[in-house]
Amino acid sequence: MNENDEILAAEKYVIGCIVYEPDCIKEVYGYLFPEHFPLPIMSKTYKAMLEMYTNGEAITPISIATRIKHEHEKDIECPAWVMQMCKECLAEIGT
Repeated sequence: MNENDEILAAEKYVIGCIVYEPDCIKEVYGYLFPEHFPLPIMSKTYKAMLEMYTNGEAITPISIATRIKHEHEKDIECPAWVMQMCKECLAEIGT
């Protein structure tokens, strides 16, 4: 596994953990920021999760897709992409 694969795996693990158990975001809130995710799609996803947590909104694959589509509609294909990404992230944590 090269460094890029390790970075992607770590990003997927963090996102997957939050999708699986949204309350765990409080463990990294204030320490981990979107800029820490080198891949733009993961950064956008984590940013959306932070905003939802801050606003007291439910963090679900659908709510993530809705938030990202609203803010970045022309950049990525939602919700199919977010659902696939969440599935991959959940697989990374072994669910």
